[in-house]
Amino acid sequence: MSLYLKQMHMNKKKRKRKEKKEKSGHSSYRDPTSPPRPHFSRRYTLANAALVTICRLSPPGLGLPPHLCLPLARSLLAPILLYGSVLGSPPPAILNPMSVFWRPVCRWITNCFCTTNKTCLHREACLHPLPALIRHQRSLAGLRLICSPLEINPASP
Repeated sequence: MSLYLKQMHMNKKKRKRKEKKEKSGHSSYRDPTSPPRPHFSRRYTLANAALVTICRLSPPGLGLPPHLCLPLARSLLAPILLYGSVLGSPPPAILNPMSVFWRPVCRWITNCFCTTNKTCLHREACLHPLPALIRHQRSLAGLRLICSPLEINPASP
């Protein structure tokens, strides 16, 4: 099979997948009525893949210095992992692996040993533990909703 035919075949598959996705109504936006487990497990998988890519580009002790790793983790990994946590809290079955994932992120930032206590690790990396971060984001979203003008507030009558 020539390269041109392979590309045409792949494009056809992509189009069919896209049409199927549009028909089923799935999108990246999480509906608050849908079960949270599939959404947060997908977010966990995406964040894990992003961390693997970042660590490949900048291994611990080499590459980026720690003062540049922190903004990268806050601006790239945290939004990927926590997308949708304002609408619904992740179930404990997913929150635990997400918290375990957050520790290597802290370790990558600080270049600490694997045996470092996790409370010290979070403080050293200047990153809050995930449950505290999720509570903080939810409270900020509530404040934004309460403090928004009545004409643009979706909760106002």
